[in-house]
Amino acid sequence: GITIALILGFAIVSIYFYSTRIVDSGLGEVFVTIKGAMIVLGTYFVQSSQITVEPILAGVVSGVLSSTVLFVNSFPDYDADKAHGRKTLVVVLGKTKAVATVWIFPIVSYGTIVVSVAIHVFPQVSLITLFTVPVMVKSCLSLKTKFDKVEEFVPIMKDFVTYSRVTGALLVFAFLVDFLIK
Repeated sequence: GITIALILGFAIVSIYFYSTRIVDSGLGEVFVTIKGAMIVLGTYFVQSSQITVEPILAGVVSGVLSSTVLFVNSFPDYDADKAHGRKTLVVVLGKTKAVATVWIFPIVSYGTIVVSVAIHVFPQVSLITLFTVPVMVKSCLSLKTKFDKVEEFVPIMKDFVTYSRVTGALLVFAFLVDFLIK
């Protein structure tokens, strides 16, 4: 119905404008977060014909995790992006401020999970995602010391992808466990 049409309409518009305008405005990470939330919400809606706060918050977590990877992967492209007028968030902030900003992404994703558990929206087993905190901290600290060393950046990107994907997978696992034990 209309709900799916709205979600798909947003997806089409954001895909088109992402590659033409959004990524060059410093808003790429915001739109990746929104698209992540829309994917989770749309999937939930198709299966349940409902919109509830649970898939919205899970979608925010998913989107922020993906945005983290996008953000970090912008560091090696900083000089080329800046030279060609692309205003990624890393270019807009500058590398030094961007390094400090990277902590916001895990704070938002973990914060959303912890608060969602505290207000009984997510199952308590969702706190299993906190097992990825050491990988995240290592990744952020490595970024701080090596953000200008392109040749050493691939392992940092790999660690951020690992943190992002494992955290997301653990959140999915938590919901599956909760579903199976109810």
